[in-house]
Amino acid sequence: MSGSVAFGPRPVFPTEPGKPATELPDVSSITLIDNLLHCTAHKKQVCPECNVDFSTHNFYTRQLTANRGAFPPPNPQVEGAIQRLKSAGNEQFRAQCYFEASQKYTEAITIG
Repeated sequence: MSGSVAFGPRPVFPTEPGKPATELPDVSSITLIDNLLHCTAHKKQVCPECNVDFSTHNFYTRQLTANRGAFPPPNPQVEGAIQRLKSAGNEQFRAQCYFEASQKYTEAITIG
């Protein structure tokens, strides 16, 4: 299924009734309703017809709004794993193993 979006039970968020739909000027396929992305054609956050899934983006939008723009702190186990990967990346960088360092940094970002 390369290049296609897997549609299953995806979180979608209710929009406030009466909120206007704002079409983005440079992206005709995306409409903004109540600060959430929707497909322009069907006004859906997850739309198999348009092959789009904005659920992850909309989830983060709602989280940041609820936290007033601040990311919630990671749990201690995740934070420890991130620090270990960052340190391993720093060691690789100092050893001039740049590719290996970038892999460690990328892994730290991915789990963060």
